[in-house]
Amino acid sequence: MFASDSSAHSYALALYELACEAHKATAIQSNIENFLDLLHRSPDLGIALSHPSILRPQRRNIIGPVLAKCGYDDLSARFIKLVVDRGRIPLFARIVEAYRAIGDKAAGRKLGIVYVAHPLNEAQLQRLKEKIRTQAGTDVVLEEHIDPTIIGGFCLELDGRAYDSSIRRHLERLGEKMHAEKSR
Repeated sequence: MFASDSSAHSYALALYELACEAHKATAIQSNIENFLDLLHRSPDLGIALSHPSILRPQRRNIIGPVLAKCGYDDLSARFIKLVVDRGRIPLFARIVEAYRAIGDKAAGRKLGIVYVAHPLNEAQLQRLKEKIRTQAGTDVVLEEHIDPTIIGGFCLELDGRAYDSSIRRHLERLGEKMHAEKSR
């Protein structure tokens, strides 16, 4: 684990523990994900909040009105201000990712990454989640990645294991069987 990953995890864990004490873990997650989205949509804001030539008082003057406009609860706003004060905005995406992972683990959910040729619709995604839940025995949060080399079907990463149910892999197996039959 890199130092930045360790720092991100520490920030996320501290926030998660405070959020749980306040019975606001889900609301806090929503707020920090919303703020991360704001940073993605407004790259100039991220630069202003992290650039070394912009001093801490100036950063506070920038972030205060932004947070007031967002309407986050006090815990979320104080946390974001802390991250800004400590110059950790470049780590914010990792903090949010770590917070999500901590919450998923606490709730007994596992993170899976599904690779598909085209985006899945909601019904397809729900069927896949249900199939995985049945086989893995736990709820799964799926992160979808588009990979046009898949052709059709899907590949799944879950618990450090890869499952390949793509058309490409089925064609490869068919070719292997045909080659084996031919060799007899």
